[in-house]
Amino acid sequence: VKKAGGSLDEQIAALLHDISHYSFSHIIDLVYADKLKKDESLHEVNMTKVVQDTDIPKYLGSKWKKYFDEKKWKLLEQPSPALCADRGDYTPRDSVALNFLGPSWTKRYSNSLEINNGQLVINSLKIGRGLLLASLKLDKYYYSHPRGFGLYILTARILNRLIELNKLKLDYFRTNPDMKIWKEILKSKDPIIKEKLEYIMKEKELMKQNKTMFVLTKNHLVGDKYKLISKKIYVKFRYIDPLIKQSDIIKQMTEWDKRLFKRINKIKKIKSGVHKLYINIK
Repeated sequence: VKKAGGSLDEQIAALLHDISHYSFSHIIDLVYADKLKKDESLHEVNMTKVVQDTDIPKYLGSKWKKYFDEKKWKLLEQPSPALCADRGDYTPRDSVALNFLGPSWTKRYSNSLEINNGQLVINSLKIGRGLLLASLKLDKYYYSHPRGFGLYILTARILNRLIELNKLKLDYFRTNPDMKIWKEILKSKDPIIKEKLEYIMKEKELMKQNKTMFVLTKNHLVGDKYKLISKKIYVKFRYIDPLIKQSDIIKQMTEWDKRLFKRINKIKKIKSGVHKLYINIK
């Protein structure tokens, strides 16, 4: 945000954006799904409640809540698939971590950012195309990969089981890191938890071979080879279609490159509808 020329207030809002996250990040949204509306996140719903119990309001002043009203900060959040500070931060970061992009690319990317009418734009077609393609790769091999759904759901069900056994409460997720809770999970003698842990450990080994036991499909799979984990999954297509500035013309990357537009529409059709998630237990 600072690099693109955002105001000090916008920089503060960006820095505080994820400060109210609980342990296990968005997995916790599935654990407490019955308390949330569609597309809500627990950390967003409880943001001001979490922050007011810290010393942050003391430093931000009496109007501190304005920094947590995302509608005020267009640089920070935009409807998908537009480029914004949040989406434009984790996409390059995850791409570098997974070796889809190199650190030198991210430097060129940050240098290409500008602000136009309160929104982030990229002043290079090459960088814009690279960001869009990286986001498609992340979605395919990471965000929407069957493994991601499988581990997400199994971990959430383990946490739900610990809550049922009165081993965990919501406040515990606010004050304890993931690893401390994982230690509790690994010590558990509960057969339901142990079964799900076995699947997670098996998947960990399969990852080393670039394989997975999870199958995400719209089809109904029969036979004792497959175990149904979830019969209703809506696959969220996560990608970035940034605004690109060339001379005085600003339009989305898919308007500059119609081949990308067609490619994305094809992916949308594949991801549409209800999917099922299975474990290949053989």
